[in-house]
Amino acid sequence: MTEFKEGQRVKVEYEGVIVAVHHEPELVYIIQRGGRNAWIYPKFSTITPLDPPDWPPQAGDIWEADGGEFLARKSMAGRDAIVCIPVDDIHNHYAMDTEPFKALNPVLVRRRGQS
Repeated sequence: MTEFKEGQRVKVEYEGVIVAVHHEPELVYIIQRGGRNAWIYPKFSTITPLDPPDWPPQAGDIWEADGGEFLARKSMAGRDAIVCIPVDDIHNHYAMDTEPFKALNPVLVRRRGQS
């Protein structure tokens, strides 16, 4: 099952009628636009993570995710792609493509050229 984090924006699609609300660990509490709220069973719904604000990463960005900071830079693998690496990984052993990085629910800290 996908792990969701508080504050993560998602799109939820489901069919059926909610007849009762139960407080079980399999439930996800959703706040919808317009202020309506709902508890959703992820195993019976389609919940798609949305792009974080300021997505996609640009070369020179600093993002925060999983308690650490990540630098976005162009890939050294000869592709025209952006990868994100932990700022304390000076040897670039943990370069991550943007799609897996997005699953960490990152937050933009600083974009080059913006104060």
